[in-house]
Amino acid sequence: MQSVNPIQLANIKRIQDALHNGRLVLFVGAGVSKNSGVPMWGELIEKMKSELPESLRNEKDDLKLAQLYKDSRGEKEYLEMVMKTLCHNKVIPNPIHKELLALNPVHIVTTNYDDLIEQEIRNEYKQFTVVRGDKDMPNMTYPNALIKMHGDYTLGNIVLAENDYYNYPRTFALTRAFVQSLFASKLILFVGFSFADINLKMILNDVKNILEERMQPVYMLSLNKPDEVTQKYFENKGINILYLEDYEERTLLSYVKEIGEEHKIKDSYGRKLYRYLKIIEKYDSNVTDDIITYVYNKVSPYQDEIKVYGSGLKYLFPSYIDCIYEHSDGFQSNIEYFNNLEKRLKTFTGRKTFIKKYGIKTCREFIRFAYYNYLHSIDECTILGNNFWIHIKDYIPCTVSEFLSDFDFEAFENRLKELSSRQPTGTLEDMEYPYAFYKIGSYYKAYQEFDKILPMAWKRQKYILYFLCLYNMWSLRFAIKSELLWSCKKTIDWKPIYEKLSEIDLYDTLSKLPIPQEIRKIFYDLLANRYIGNKAVESEELKEKVHQQRKLAERGGISINSNIIALIAKYQREKLFSQRNFVLSDFNKYDKAICRNTVSGILNSYATKNQCDDESKFFYSTKIESLDSQMLAILIFGLETKELREVFRQYEIYSIDIDEDGKQYITKCINNLHKKVFVRYQTQPIMDSVKNLIYIIGRCTSIDIDVSALYEVVDIMWGINQQRYELENFLNVVIDSHSPTPEFAMQFLYKLLDDKNGKDRYEYNNIVKELCKVISKGNLKIENIEHYISQGISDFNMLPLYSITPDVDKMKLIEYGKTSFQKCWFPLYVEFMHKTQTVPDSPEEFEERLNNGKNRIESNNAIACKYLAEWKKDERYKELWNIIDNYRDKNDCLQFFCDPINYVHPEKVEIDWITVCSPDIIKELMTKAVYSEKFKTYISDSRINPQCRRVLMAIF
Repeated sequence: MQSVNPIQLANIKRIQDALHNGRLVLFVGAGVSKNSGVPMWGELIEKMKSELPESLRNEKDDLKLAQLYKDSRGEKEYLEMVMKTLCHNKVIPNPIHKELLALNPVHIVTTNYDDLIEQEIRNEYKQFTVVRGDKDMPNMTYPNALIKMHGDYTLGNIVLAENDYYNYPRTFALTRAFVQSLFASKLILFVGFSFADINLKMILNDVKNILEERMQPVYMLSLNKPDEVTQKYFENKGINILYLEDYEERTLLSYVKEIGEEHKIKDSYGRKLYRYLKIIEKYDSNVTDDIITYVYNKVSPYQDEIKVYGSGLKYLFPSYIDCIYEHSDGFQSNIEYFNNLEKRLKTFTGRKTFIKKYGIKTCREFIRFAYYNYLHSIDECTILGNNFWIHIKDYIPCTVSEFLSDFDFEAFENRLKELSSRQPTGTLEDMEYPYAFYKIGSYYKAYQEFDKILPMAWKRQKYILYFLCLYNMWSLRFAIKSELLWSCKKTIDWKPIYEKLSEIDLYDTLSKLPIPQEIRKIFYDLLANRYIGNKAVESEELKEKVHQQRKLAERGGISINSNIIALIAKYQREKLFSQRNFVLSDFNKYDKAICRNTVSGILNSYATKNQCDDESKFFYSTKIESLDSQMLAILIFGLETKELREVFRQYEIYSIDIDEDGKQYITKCINNLHKKVFVRYQTQPIMDSVKNLIYIIGRCTSIDIDVSALYEVVDIMWGINQQRYELENFLNVVIDSHSPTPEFAMQFLYKLLDDKNGKDRYEYNNIVKELCKVISKGNLKIENIEHYISQGISDFNMLPLYSITPDVDKMKLIEYGKTSFQKCWFPLYVEFMHKTQTVPDSPEEFEERLNNGKNRIESNNAIACKYLAEWKKDERYKELWNIIDNYRDKNDCLQFFCDPINYVHPEKVEIDWITVCSPDIIKELMTKAVYSEKFKTYISDSRINPQCRRVLMAIF
């Protein structure tokens, strides 16, 4: 690297900066077309000389010769001769044309008459307005233009003869003015011109006379080494000559990943020109064999504006690294650098040398960079070891996202106070304050705060921060509309805000901002949803692999893979990008797909059977045995409550195990909610996460939790009407898993019974049933049952309430029950009458109920038939025996319960007939193979309630 002339390196760097910032304009001369077979200027003039009188053949003025030829032959013959000599319609673009477009010039200006550049523009699907004359100038529809400053065959306005140059200021007035303006505002690079090119000299003289010292830097690619006199001549014209010695060219090309289509160019000078252009496109001035230094130099200038690069991290590595791809713990580069680094860092001396080389400050910054970008390891080199995770708080400051993930709203509010009093610094940290309001669902407030940062970022030339802020505001447009539209206050008109934000053109803004090309690519990926869209697709694929793994395990197969680990890693990468950049990239359908796929993958993996015994641990099904805090947080914050419940149902999961880390996390969350600060944030995102936490606690039977704190939170959520309707769907499961105190249960039961809108709801009945179990175990009794009888009691609640009714009031409930049960609810009626040891008032009423409830019996007949069979042995029900006998003759289930041991059609027996039998009967039935197989199949089914499974296993 030291052998390359530093002046030439500086020239290349300036051209690259212009390329990346949309300021590069290419001036293309005849040397480019030559490689497609188009003759040069001299060859054209010689052809004209050969057709003029002998006396003119010694004329040295080329322009005069062209004028004489034109005057003598006429306009038509002159133009045809030029077109024929310069091979019009007989040539195609060469690789140099393709490489010119690869430099992404904002404009291309050419003195060539041919259409080779136009052809290549079409080949590359680029959008350039082609300007062939002044009449085309007003029609420049695209931001990029191809300016044919010396005319075109199509219009027949080529500039070649003497009078053409004299009249140029008049015939190409608009074109000339536009070209001159480029020298004032853009960086100009001449390609395909020689030192003796007459067009080059005229252009520079024209511009120099007008702009003088105001002219922007101008560069010229030279394939021949200029002598000192020529160098000085062009310096006086304002041109910097880019010329590389052969050894310099080889040195720079060694860092270019690919040479491309050089082999298609026959001319040696053409190949050299192609290589020069390739160096400008691909050479990295920061390149070094020390990749850590390289990456650090890339990110350090902007680390106060962006911390997480997501999949765009690959843009920050040297181009000579052929393949960089993500894995579940970081990146894979397949180069020896990181493997060698790992070997050095294993020794004390190696670590000491490393720290001495880079310094403690840089090492700490690199560790933070690795954390933010999920670089736990690269290849075999561990970046974030155990020591980091133990002391993570010393490296990584907590933000509002961390407080919210723990439901620590007290710390969240303290952080908000700090942020509100903090002076803006023009750094990424300014974004945390509005981002906090976004996280709690206060979208209009978030927009207001982002709007304050935007002009400040622009004023301080923090263009990355400016773009992220603008992107966030644009992303909020629909949420602001919805929030203000449904707001109770209606004091703010959402329409002007929505229309203003909808008009933001992020692509146009991004194309004009002077930011590094690597970051520009990341932001283009962000706008196109390319990064998060790919993550969504990949997460879908991994979710499906986890599902197939489960199916394989159910068939007795095994697999070793890291699908679930990779899936969680993709989720975490996406969250880091949004949470640590304070950018709303998680506010779209792709993020929701990633969340849904990750939650599905976690639960699917957890539900996967492990087919191997302890002696063959190597060959095991890669699955989640228990959930840790990270997985629990994904479940809690990844989906809305309704979706989360659907996923649990989809994968037939009724209980989950959590490890010690997960238990500590759940306990911390409940303790933080118990402080009741969350009540001030009743936005849907917060409420959904609280409900999800309660739902998951209901599925965790192994955790020892503070039930008083839990049910105070439940009580608060129940008091919020919008949240009650979702909570009622699963609160019974929570009560069954973690019983509240009998006193709370009684108090909550009164709330349910007094709720007139809920008394006939199936979900309420399930909660009442569980509450009555708790109350009954606590030996408490319900007061004033007559009050609730007068209001009307749900059929489903009769028996649970009977269990906690004082003895003196039980007869009142029985008398009410005799007549209150709907005719169709025959199984409920039979169960109530049986357990209260009550005989129907008349056989006629019983038979009527039986006939009306036959459909219900057929769909839920086991328990009813069991009690009817027992009534056949009880003298108190003697008047009903004939009715029961008649029904038995038609019903297999009742026949079974009348004599289960000797039942003659065991193949007809359904599993729920067996499970409602007494333990003694079940044990005797298990001596028969047909029953035993049905029972084994049932208790191995993952859909069975875990508590029920344990009871049945004990019997079996």
